[in-house]
Amino acid sequence: MVAEAAFKKVEKSDFLKLLKSLGEHELLVQDSSGLLLPGTVGERLINHYEFYSAFISDEEFRLVCDGKALGSVPVSRPLTKDQRIIFGGRRWQVRDVGLQAKVIIVAPARGGAPPLFDGLGAMVHDNVRKEMRAVLADPNPCPFIDRDAQALLDEAKKTFNALGLGERYLIESGGRCYLISWLGDYANDALRLLLNHVGLL
Repeated sequence: MVAEAAFKKVEKSDFLKLLKSLGEHELLVQDSSGLLLPGTVGERLINHYEFYSAFISDEEFRLVCDGKALGSVPVSRPLTKDQRIIFGGRRWQVRDVGLQAKVIIVAPARGGAPPLFDGLGAMVHDNVRKEMRAVLADPNPCPFIDRDAQALLDEAKKTFNALGLGERYLIESGGRCYLISWLGDYANDALRLLLNHVGLL
């Protein structure tokens, strides 16, 4: 185990793999005394004005189709190949995403119900979804909400119980399978990317 600091529960072998990967990506370098310092890429990251900012702004990506720039958009959530987006009143299909260059290669698309680029603000934390689940599982009425709000909450609890969401995480409906993770947005985005990578989305 790594004995000190914030990595007490991380196996030493895993920690060394992480450090090696950070070195390979030039995020860290080690000097002759063994001291770890920011690498070339690491220096750029920590010297960027947003590194110490209290608020995170969405990164701007350029949309390009057949070598022609269509414009730029703020992207707050991961985009994947073949995903459909709306830009300039038209539908586009993502062909590739260049993270380093901040470029999204697109082609015209038809049909479907593509998501819009959104301005959702802060990402939802794991603890928020955990509390949502706890509220829905609690059979007692909420003491501080009005009658209309309680009626809506009762309806949500009824659906929660009817679907067995206290014990189930997978639901099949209309030929589709729905995964209810009760996790935050970061975990759900990572899970979506993983499922897309293995061809399950």
